[in-house]
Amino acid sequence: MRAKPVSPVVKPKSGSPETPIVVAFTAGDRTGVIGQARRGYEAYVRGPGRIGCQFDTAAGGRYTRAGQPVRIVLDPGEMEGPNTWCSGPFHGTVKLQIGYACPSHGACHIPKGFPRIRPQTVGHFRFEIQQ
Repeated sequence: MRAKPVSPVVKPKSGSPETPIVVAFTAGDRTGVIGQARRGYEAYVRGPGRIGCQFDTAAGGRYTRAGQPVRIVLDPGEMEGPNTWCSGPFHGTVKLQIGYACPSHGACHIPKGFPRIRPQTVGHFRFEIQQ
Protein backbone atom coordinates (compact mmCIF):
# COMPACT_ATOMS: atom_id res chain seq x y z
CA MET A 1 0.00 0.00 0.00
CA ARG A 2 1.37 3.38 -0.99
CA ALA A 3 0.94 6.20 1.54
CA LYS A 4 -0.64 9.45 0.37
CA PRO A 5 1.67 12.50 0.21
CA VAL A 6 1.28 15.44 2.62
CA SER A 7 2.31 19.09 2.39
CA PRO A 8 4.05 20.05 5.65
CA VAL A 9 4.01 23.69 6.80
CA VAL A 10 6.74 24.72 9.26
CA LYS A 11 6.33 27.47 11.86
CA PRO A 12 8.47 29.35 12.41
CA LYS A 13 10.59 28.99 9.27
CA SER A 14 13.47 30.65 11.14
CA GLY A 15 14.21 30.59 14.85
CA SER A 16 16.78 30.74 17.62
CA PRO A 17 18.63 27.70 19.07
CA GLU A 18 15.88 27.32 21.73
CA THR A 19 12.89 27.67 19.37
CA PRO A 20 10.40 24.78 19.16
CA ILE A 21 9.57 24.04 15.51
CA VAL A 22 6.02 22.97 14.58
CA VAL A 23 5.47 20.77 11.52
CA ALA A 24 1.78 20.76 10.54
CA PHE A 25 -0.08 19.02 7.72
CA THR A 26 -3.34 17.31 6.86
CA ALA A 27 -3.19 13.54 7.29
CA GLY A 28 -3.35 11.68 4.02
CA ASP A 29 -3.94 8.36 5.74
CA ARG A 30 -5.57 7.09 8.93
CA THR A 31 -3.12 6.34 11.71
CA GLY A 32 -3.34 4.28 14.89
CA VAL A 33 -3.87 0.56 15.36
CA ILE A 34 -5.60 -0.90 12.32
CA GLY A 35 -5.98 -4.67 12.50
CA GLN A 36 -2.54 -6.02 13.43
CA ALA A 37 -0.70 -2.93 12.20
CA ARG A 38 0.27 0.26 14.03
CA ARG A 39 0.57 3.27 11.73
CA GLY A 40 1.89 6.71 12.65
CA TYR A 41 3.49 9.85 11.25
CA GLU A 42 6.98 10.93 12.32
CA ALA A 43 9.01 14.00 11.44
CA TYR A 44 12.75 13.45 10.98
CA VAL A 45 15.14 16.38 10.80
CA ARG A 46 18.86 16.81 10.15
CA GLY A 47 21.00 19.93 10.22
CA PRO A 48 24.62 20.99 10.60
CA GLY A 49 26.44 18.39 12.69
CA ARG A 50 28.22 20.01 15.59
CA ILE A 51 29.06 18.91 19.12
CA GLY A 52 26.94 20.36 21.92
CA CYS A 53 23.74 21.11 20.00
CA GLN A 54 20.80 19.22 18.48
CA PHE A 55 21.30 18.42 14.78
CA ASP A 56 19.56 15.08 14.14
CA THR A 57 16.26 14.05 15.72
CA ALA A 58 12.70 12.80 15.22
CA ALA A 59 9.29 13.19 16.85
CA GLY A 60 5.92 11.57 16.30
CA GLY A 61 2.37 12.81 15.97
CA ARG A 62 -0.89 11.67 17.56
CA TYR A 63 -3.09 9.09 15.89
CA THR A 64 -5.68 10.59 13.57
CA ARG A 65 -8.09 10.00 10.70
CA ALA A 66 -7.34 10.84 7.08
CA GLY A 67 -8.15 14.48 6.36
CA GLN A 68 -7.56 15.61 9.96
CA PRO A 69 -4.80 18.04 11.04
CA VAL A 70 -1.51 16.65 12.35
CA ARG A 71 0.86 18.76 14.43
CA ILE A 72 4.34 17.52 15.36
CA VAL A 73 6.47 19.67 17.66
CA LEU A 74 10.26 19.44 17.38
CA ASP A 75 11.33 21.05 20.67
CA PRO A 76 15.06 20.89 21.43
CA GLY A 77 14.30 21.40 25.14
CA GLU A 78 12.25 18.17 25.21
CA MET A 79 14.73 15.95 23.33
CA GLU A 80 17.45 13.67 24.60
CA GLY A 81 20.93 15.13 24.41
CA PRO A 82 21.70 18.82 23.94
CA ASN A 83 18.67 21.09 24.46
CA THR A 84 19.40 23.68 21.76
CA TRP A 85 19.45 23.48 17.96
CA CYS A 86 22.72 23.90 16.08
CA SER A 87 22.68 27.04 13.95
CA GLY A 88 22.18 26.69 10.20
CA PRO A 89 19.77 25.08 7.72
CA PHE A 90 17.73 21.99 8.63
CA HIS A 91 16.04 19.61 6.21
CA GLY A 92 13.28 17.26 7.25
CA THR A 93 10.99 14.52 6.06
CA VAL A 94 7.61 13.32 7.24
CA LYS A 95 7.35 9.55 7.16
CA LEU A 96 4.48 7.16 7.67
CA GLN A 97 5.70 4.32 9.90
CA ILE A 98 3.90 0.99 9.68
CA GLY A 99 4.68 -1.91 12.00
CA TYR A 100 3.18 -4.71 14.04
CA ALA A 101 0.91 -3.56 16.88
CA CYS A 102 2.46 -5.28 19.89
CA PRO A 103 0.23 -5.83 22.94
CA SER A 104 0.40 -3.17 25.67
CA HIS A 105 1.93 -5.69 28.10
CA GLY A 106 3.76 -9.00 27.87
CA ALA A 107 6.02 -10.26 25.12
CA CYS A 108 5.66 -9.08 21.54
CA HIS A 109 5.81 -11.89 19.01
CA ILE A 110 5.46 -10.72 15.42
CA PRO A 111 3.42 -13.33 13.54
CA LYS A 112 5.20 -15.27 10.85
CA GLY A 113 4.31 -13.74 7.51
CA PHE A 114 3.57 -10.28 8.91
CA PRO A 115 4.94 -7.94 6.23
CA ARG A 116 8.01 -5.85 6.98
CA ILE A 117 7.17 -2.42 5.65
CA ARG A 118 9.77 0.32 5.37
CA PRO A 119 8.79 3.83 6.48
CA GLN A 120 7.33 5.75 3.54
CA THR A 121 8.42 9.34 2.99
CA VAL A 122 5.27 11.42 2.43
CA GLY A 123 6.55 15.01 2.72
CA HIS A 124 9.56 17.32 3.02
CA PHE A 125 10.21 20.52 4.96
CA ARG A 126 13.01 22.85 5.97
CA PHE A 127 13.81 25.57 8.51
CA GLU A 128 16.73 27.75 9.54
CA ILE A 129 18.21 28.32 12.99
CA GLN A 130 19.93 31.69 13.52
CA GLN A 131 22.65 32.12 16.11
